Amino acid sequence: MTHAIPVPIDLLPPLLQDFERLVGLKATMALVRVYGGLRVYFPTVDRAQADHPYAALIGLDNLLKLSQEYGGLQHFQLPKAERALLAVRNARIAADYASD
Repeated sequence: MTHAIPVPIDLLPPLLQDFERLVGLKATMALVRVYGGLRVYFPTVDRAQADHPYAALIGLDNLLKLSQEYGGLQHFQLPKAERALLAVRNARIAADYASD
């Protein structure tokens, strides 16, 4: 049985905490799932378009929010959020074990 376990925000790296504040947890974790551990670049607001891969993943509005904050900066590595994801996995295992 799968339980919806929230990602503990305080275990996210500071950059992802900023992302979560700007675009929410769902969009942040979508970026982490696809691009975590990779070097990323956010386009400037005037170059953020609906056909951008990030927009397809998190929506144009969220891309614009991230572009406003991080657009045009040098490439940087997107954290994997391993501590937070491990905590979610462990909580899910404990919940599944407790329900058996």
